[in-house]
Amino acid sequence: MDKLKFIKYVYVASDGEEHDLGQFKLVEAQKWSYGSKLYHKGWKKVISGGKTRYYEYGKGKVKLVKIKFPFHYKFNETLIKLRDHTDREYINPEALACLIGAIADVGYSDITFNGFTSADGTGAPSVTHFNGIAGDLRYLRKDKSAGSLHIDINPNELDIERQEKLIDALVKFGWDSFYSFNIIINGKSFRLKKSTHLVNHHHHLHLRREKFKPNYK
Repeated sequence: MDKLKFIKYVYVASDGEEHDLGQFKLVEAQKWSYGSKLYHKGWKKVISGGKTRYYEYGKGKVKLVKIKFPFHYKFNETLIKLRDHTDREYINPEALACLIGAIADVGYSDITFNGFTSADGTGAPSVTHFNGIAGDLRYLRKDKSAGSLHIDINPNELDIERQEKLIDALVKFGWDSFYSFNIIINGKSFRLKKSTHLVNHHHHLHLRREKFKPNYK
């Protein structure tokens, strides 16, 4: 991949037919080892959304792809559609392949991209989105409107069945675990499968970079 300037994505349908999803330009960014909300001498300081974050320099560079929005491909019964609600539109090229696979697997039209990584590879103000593997998706609503949903305020509007099918598809293509938020319905508390409760994750599902093993051809 080091010599590549562009990368091409091809989706292979269940009938074996290949569908060209287009060519994307690869950009190079600094590789980061760790992110923190606390000051560390010698780390890069990034201010985003009024918040200050610090990132430890890693060795070498990483390749990133900027997703072309609107991302929308439809053929026969297969739909690959991803809406945009972020300025962190960069993602690891392998992670994008896996994300495309998961979206095609479920065929939902209301999946909203809530941000992976910035052009510099940090993903500030998040301290975990660096290098383009961790990212956020809005929770799926029962009305399929793709609108914002705070599951701490309106838990009954969460489409749990579709949400967990999407999680299954993301696991199939390489993500191992997620951050979400505890859900309380009829006095009973639970959380989405494969996820851990984390503060400030009441409005999005976080795809964790830990143990990510891309599964694509």
